[in-house]
Amino acid sequence: ACVMIGDLDVVAPIETSFFCLSYAIVNLTCFILSAMGAPNFRPRFKYYSWPVALFGATLNIVIMFFLNWMYATVTIACMFLLYVYLSFNGPVTDWGDITNELIYHQVRKYLLRLSTSPSHSKFWKPNLLVIPGGCDAGLLAFCNSLKKGGLMVIGQVLVGPRPSLHRISIQLRLAWNAFVKRHRLKAFVHTTTSEDVNLAYRILMDTSGLGGLIINTVVVPLYDTSGKTIHPIGPETYHTLASHLEREYTEIVPAMSVNLPCDTAMEYCRLLRDILAFEKNCIISRNFMDGLLGKRKRIYTHTSDRPNIDVWIFGSWTVNEGQRIWNELDLNLPDPSIVSLPEDLVVENDEIPQQNHGSFDTPGPICFTGLVALLVQLGHIFRNSRIGAGGLRRQKSTHRLRIFHLANIDASSATEANHEALLAEEQLQDFCNQGRVDIDHDDIKIFTLHDLKTLVPDYGLHLKREHSNVVQKLERLPSMLQAKILNSLISLHSANTCQLFIPLPMPPRNLSLPAADAYVRILEVLSAKLPPVAMVASGETTSYISTSI
Repeated sequence: ACVMIGDLDVVAPIETSFFCLSYAIVNLTCFILSAMGAPNFRPRFKYYSWPVALFGATLNIVIMFFLNWMYATVTIACMFLLYVYLSFNGPVTDWGDITNELIYHQVRKYLLRLSTSPSHSKFWKPNLLVIPGGCDAGLLAFCNSLKKGGLMVIGQVLVGPRPSLHRISIQLRLAWNAFVKRHRLKAFVHTTTSEDVNLAYRILMDTSGLGGLIINTVVVPLYDTSGKTIHPIGPETYHTLASHLEREYTEIVPAMSVNLPCDTAMEYCRLLRDILAFEKNCIISRNFMDGLLGKRKRIYTHTSDRPNIDVWIFGSWTVNEGQRIWNELDLNLPDPSIVSLPEDLVVENDEIPQQNHGSFDTPGPICFTGLVALLVQLGHIFRNSRIGAGGLRRQKSTHRLRIFHLANIDASSATEANHEALLAEEQLQDFCNQGRVDIDHDDIKIFTLHDLKTLVPDYGLHLKREHSNVVQKLERLPSMLQAKILNSLISLHSANTCQLFIPLPMPPRNLSLPAADAYVRILEVLSAKLPPVAMVASGETTSYISTSI
């Protein structure tokens, strides 16, 4: 350059700027390593100290701008552009990036601060522990949209002796991490091994999260009692799953059908009881199937191009009329005063979180705790995730949030029932307005038992068999018939639905194999042939919606 220009004084300020920037970065790196306390940073310079390193970095920057501020600015801009280019297109190296140490130090500091600060309900968001059966791509896409800035942990349970499964556990964790990175899922991966499947799930619930980042919602696929899953649980299945996760796909990420590692439906029900006993919300998922690939290999559900997100409410809204969605399942369970949990975790019934709907027509301000608030909040969060068809992020959601309520209005005449339905609709609209949930008046629909008699043939046939001219509340019907009626009602209104949120019936109080099998069959009937459905139970006692912001 000197020969071509013919004047050394022209090139010297440019070279000086780059040299000063190099020395400044070296000094700054030494200062950061000392401040972060990196154990392997052991400088041999006799007069080294972190103040000297910081002074050297500052002095070099000052000299750059003192000599020529224009060249200094151009030099820093060139360095920044080079750094950005190498970050995206540079080769993979193992030099040990100083930014990792910076991130670690900052994350640790703020986690410690977060763990000592009490959480406020106005910042509530679903922190998800997802327990997939196999590679449930559609379910992972749903959870990635639902977390809305919260925490998402993918928890993989391996059942068997730890020594024999240690290597495959590491391989499976690496495969999951590669899958998460490839498809841009904002999630952590946690694997655990135990010979007791319920113990493994408890370990996941207790250890997932760190500091103030606490799991508050557990997502579990519906247990398959049919035995039609392709891959049985075992070491060979774990190797197959790892290979499936590492494979590259172009248009569709196929779901790998693996049942949860529960030997019986009773172990599955114990898992659900543990989730609620630990005061966590429970979501049982079904019908998510394969995931579709959008731009940049993001996954989205196969129904994401449909316009509607539906929230369903069954039964009474008020605490006075009952705290459960369907009183008690018609399973003839004895001794309802004690909750049947695993042998080492038996507690009194009043220690288990009760699913309440929150108070709507009782005096005082509206309460945003309970199941209804959770269902509406999840629907609102999912609608605002702005993930459209093709995996494109939009400035405004193209989905509509709809709320359907099957009310226990058993008035003597259809006219009287319709009048009560109008009052119920106004209450629900007021609930949404006070909670600042944007929803059109036409997207709130109230069904009475008289409507149910017209819309669902099974309900009308039951009344004819009973020779009853008066409508009956669903709680008085057999549980299987309840599930069929509700499934038929939902199916009539879900042709253009991309996602369903419905209440989850509480597990049986006393666990036995017949009761657990009957419970799982009820869930199968309730969710059969529907769009992707999330059956939700509230385990927390916090307020899900806040008007403080």
